[in-house]
Amino acid sequence: MPLGDILLGRRLGNSEDKEQKIGPTTGFPLLGIDALSSTAYGTEAALFVLMWVGMVGFSVLMPITWVIIAVMTIVMLSYLQTVVAYPNGGGSYTVATENLGRKPGLIAGSALLLDYILVVAIGSSAGVGALVSAFPHLQPYLVPMSLVLVLMMTIINLRGVKESGAAFAIPVYGYIVILLGIIALGIFKTVQAGGNPVPLVAPEQIHQTTQTIGWLLLLKAFSNGCAALTGIEAVANGVPLFRDPASKNAQRVLIMVVGVMALIFAGLAFLANAYKTPAMSAEEGNYRTVLSQIVAAVVGNGPAYYIFLFFLLALMALSANTAYAGFPRMCRLLARDDYLPHAFAARGRRLVFHYGIWVLTAFACLLIIAFGGLLERLLPLYAVGVFVAFTLSQFGMVKHWKRHPEELAQKRFPWLPKTINFIGGVVTGVATIVILYTKFQQGAWLALIMMPGFVVLFLAIKRHYIEVNRMTSAHHSIDTENLEPPLIIVPVQRWSSMTEHAIQFSVTLSPDVEAIHIADGEDDESIMYLHRDWNQFVVEPLEAIGKKAPELIVVPSPYRHIIRLILDYVRAKRKTHPGRRIMVVVPELVEAKWYQYLLHNQRAQALKAALLLQGQQDIMVLNVPWYMHPERRAKEAGPEDSRRDRLTGL
Repeated sequence: MPLGDILLGRRLGNSEDKEQKIGPTTGFPLLGIDALSSTAYGTEAALFVLMWVGMVGFSVLMPITWVIIAVMTIVMLSYLQTVVAYPNGGGSYTVATENLGRKPGLIAGSALLLDYILVVAIGSSAGVGALVSAFPHLQPYLVPMSLVLVLMMTIINLRGVKESGAAFAIPVYGYIVILLGIIALGIFKTVQAGGNPVPLVAPEQIHQTTQTIGWLLLLKAFSNGCAALTGIEAVANGVPLFRDPASKNAQRVLIMVVGVMALIFAGLAFLANAYKTPAMSAEEGNYRTVLSQIVAAVVGNGPAYYIFLFFLLALMALSANTAYAGFPRMCRLLARDDYLPHAFAARGRRLVFHYGIWVLTAFACLLIIAFGGLLERLLPLYAVGVFVAFTLSQFGMVKHWKRHPEELAQKRFPWLPKTINFIGGVVTGVATIVILYTKFQQGAWLALIMMPGFVVLFLAIKRHYIEVNRMTSAHHSIDTENLEPPLIIVPVQRWSSMTEHAIQFSVTLSPDVEAIHIADGEDDESIMYLHRDWNQFVVEPLEAIGKKAPELIVVPSPYRHIIRLILDYVRAKRKTHPGRRIMVVVPELVEAKWYQYLLHNQRAQALKAALLLQGQQDIMVLNVPWYMHPERRAKEAGPEDSRRDRLTGL
């Protein structure tokens, strides 16, 4: 079985596309894993800021959590409208483009692409961070382990949507069931202890500080905690992945995802406050995440702790799957609109957009290496892109309802959808400003550079495609005046089966064929052998049947230039034959094994590239391959031909 089939599975046909559609049971882990995984570090991200004021920070953790859950609910209600209005997917990009214009749509698209890249980098780093919490001696290997997780995710997603969704079902459902059970047990213990439970494993010490809580600190904690909202957009982008009724199934998954997120986020904030579990830096010794401290405090360091840690590691390691589902489809939409190379719209062997998957992998690996795989360094970049996309999507939906009042007329409460989307746009817009203000110096400035950079790139690609279309469009009949056969030039090194194949084909195309040989340091005897072979094997046989024989032109090359002299010869012929097409027929050896290419100089490839770079419409390049099959054997040569046969090919 080929290695590609072993790693990626058998190639799927276009007719099997419907079999790759998913339902809510598979869609929940496939598209919700990123949003659900953010609950593992959302509380920690907020606490990381609140620890600046020590124990006092826990007193405001729950209010901040409720504000974030309220924003989460508003975003969910807004996207419930979007998946119905835009059942073909696209999310913020499609909504903003159709209702706000091209540039707002491109900003939304670039924001989503940036967010997806960060999802992979942060998810992998967080997964490794969970592992390091249990095994601190692995801390020096943060970056290599994160890269391995990214490559593993790449291979899984190249196997196809349906298989990747099924692969993530066990980690997602296992994480949810166990964590909700631990949260319920922790709340029960807290209530039984009158609000002051005794931890089975003591959390880390909280550093004392004299700082006080201010509005800036609260805003920073809120913006950090907003990392828990990432991933919700993926459901709106992935509506085409669902089986019919696609919009209804997407709505069910969206409600399930946000509902579970809210329960976990609120529960963890409550327990973090009850057990006083501080946030630590991954660069500190004995690093432990807030979540691992909470679980250890509730159930101890026994089997239950390690079972949960296994599911947490699996969830975090695979949380990037949402990005692997969304990034390639976002690239496909941009490629469809000529803002990315059209290759991004092509599906691979498993009906996935494999070019987008590989590009996402490359960008995520670069970020992990650049930031050392440290979660606290990557988080400031997070949420900027997704909230920009949220805001543009919601205001785009407000415009959508204005443009399509007939859709509102069918609703039970016609005023409600527009109101929900307007409130969503205002709330997420304010959140975007807060996130940019509080995280600018920590790294949000990089997002402000990357997003416009993406937009500039998109517009440049669009201009190129417009120019190509303008230059290649034809609205006239074919030119019937210039139908003369081309003047054919065949570069040859010696008389061989490759040369015979190329000459034989050339004389069927045109009566005017010339063979050019570049003598790069050969002696007179070698040139004599070549002329003798040419007369014996080419000129005499063709003249015998009344065909015009190609002339052999020998050009000396005292400085061993070959390709340059062939180009000079072609340009000279173009000047002496104005208005006539010139075709260069390049004989090329095609090896049977890939590694045999290393044994040849590949001069034919270089010659073709040089000819194409001339940029002349009347100079054409034709490749004539000669395949190196094992069963082929060269004809036995006489003793006087041994010198000739040692000459290398083109």
